[in-house]
Amino acid sequence: MLSSIIAPVFGSFTQSAFAQNVGLVAVTGIKSRYVVATGGVFLVALGLLPVMGRIVAAVPSSVLGGAGIVLFGTVAASGIRTLSKVDYNNNMNLIIVATSIGFGMIPIASPGFYEHFPAWVATILHSGISSAALMAISLNLLFNHLTMGNSDQQSVFVAGTERMIRYQDIALLHDGDYFLNGKLYDGKGIEVPLILSEAH
Repeated sequence: MLSSIIAPVFGSFTQSAFAQNVGLVAVTGIKSRYVVATGGVFLVALGLLPVMGRIVAAVPSSVLGGAGIVLFGTVAASGIRTLSKVDYNNNMNLIIVATSIGFGMIPIASPGFYEHFPAWVATILHSGISSAALMAISLNLLFNHLTMGNSDQQSVFVAGTERMIRYQDIALLHDGDYFLNGKLYDGKGIEVPLILSEAH
């Protein structure tokens, strides 16, 4: 990313990073920068020798398709492996993952979704990968780092479904009071009558 920012300043070629590289690293286990440099040498050679380009073009599309299935499948598997390490105890991370995946599916399910948005929005969010990444980063910062005012327990969605009781109702209870089969009894076992909400 840094080289992509600096390259145009010096009039260099544009840089591009591909998600397929994640799959290649997972398949081969090779992370050395020297291998990347060697691959660059091969690309230069292919560009200078048209014969080599014809040899590569002669590779059957079925072979490329098979390699692509493994490659892109590995990218997805790497993402699933990363998500399996996430802590989902308080449901907040579950909401972040679910929303990010759903947001990333918008350009795939509806390619024309961002047509009526400003051009810069469409440029940034036209890719499902960038859409999901931006949403995941934003929600993670909002829910897990900028925690001022947020509950340290469950998410707001879960909190909305929790049972709640008013403090003034608890203040009316005495020591020894207990509930049994939907009825309230005092410490001596005498039933305390309950007032229906309509009557109250």
